[in-house]
Amino acid sequence: MALYAFILGNLPGLGISEIASIYKRKKIPITFQSLSQNVVIANTENELPIALFGSVIKIIKISKEFPLPKQEKFQNLLIDSLAQKSPGKTISKEYLLDLIFDQNKDKKITFGLSVYGFPISKEILTRIGLSLKKELKNAGVKSRFVAPQEQSALSSVVVKKQKITEIAIIITTNIKTGLPIISIGKTNQIFDFEDLNKRDFSRPFYDRRGMLPLKIAKMMINVATQNDNDVVYDPFCGYGSIAQEALLLNFESLNSDIDSLQTQATKTNLEWLSQNYSLRKSWNIFTADARSLPINLPHRPSTIVTEGYLGPFLKKSPSFKETNNIFNELSSLYIKFLKNAPNIEYLAIIFPFFGNKTDPKRLFLKLVDDVKNIGYTIACPLPKEFYIPQLLKLLPDISKECTFLYQRITQIVGREIVILKKINKPIS
Repeated sequence: MALYAFILGNLPGLGISEIASIYKRKKIPITFQSLSQNVVIANTENELPIALFGSVIKIIKISKEFPLPKQEKFQNLLIDSLAQKSPGKTISKEYLLDLIFDQNKDKKITFGLSVYGFPISKEILTRIGLSLKKELKNAGVKSRFVAPQEQSALSSVVVKKQKITEIAIIITTNIKTGLPIISIGKTNQIFDFEDLNKRDFSRPFYDRRGMLPLKIAKMMINVATQNDNDVVYDPFCGYGSIAQEALLLNFESLNSDIDSLQTQATKTNLEWLSQNYSLRKSWNIFTADARSLPINLPHRPSTIVTEGYLGPFLKKSPSFKETNNIFNELSSLYIKFLKNAPNIEYLAIIFPFFGNKTDPKRLFLKLVDDVKNIGYTIACPLPKEFYIPQLLKLLPDISKECTFLYQRITQIVGREIVILKKINKPIS
């Protein structure tokens, strides 16, 4: 077993749920140990490829941990401890040098330092980095130090493009004790942003306005699927973003849409995907109204992952009357679809909500009671150990109803990601 830090994006709650779901599906034990904003540390016997995840930006293998008595003194602790070379019960210069040094004195090393979970200035990190660079020079090792340009951590783009050996110092809160921990490690894997751009912007059909981000599509698939041989069905397939990510995750893909132009676009995009990637599973597309799907589908789906119609394109926030009209139309659409959906156990769906991200009066569809009345309940994929007020504060994307909220700062329409589970009998 080994400790790994998963650096997460803007949906940390959904990200942790995704990690837990993937390891469960792969039947690999994982125990979550500690958490900070956008970082979770877990103990597991197997480091999975980062390409499996939609939420993970970096995977860092942790090699050492120390208790941190008072978090507010971390900056002084970091500076003072690095002045000493001998490893003790805290961070030491010698220990960081061991992580940087790759036992090849003839090779120039490019290294960088990142701090997660605690704000620290670029000046302090540069001071420490240059001190390490001096020690490497004294040891006959040529090196180059790269400091973070923003915040206190190197971006994945910089680390990947400049082939940086990244040393991470991470402050997290222990889930069981609530006490702060310092973890030190080296970045093992980095999210492939170039491949994401390729499969997003290079496909034949793409609409920048309002399309489901591929990362979110992948997260939804990972949270909703239970087995590696699942068939993922998207009944509102649009341009095929969910189908694309499902196939790349090695799931069979079934897709439909009421608009034949959309199904043709999906077909063209998936043909492009087949030419550019080695796909091992099949896909199928047909035209159908999600509110009245045929009884005999081309394949029997195992799970449904979908983003339906989110309402008309809005340039400004709708009035109360306009919002009610849109909500009535959308509620009718979703309820009719869910009533007639194939009989599957789990379903991941996106409902819209209206209002700016900073607006405390955002308006939601509130279909919770309606979905219960037609045989569904909201599933909570977040592991139960995170349901502690102190930890939930670090997961701002989770709502009180155990749904996940995604919205860019300038967007009027946000996405509420809901995981539904089919129950035997509707709740009357």
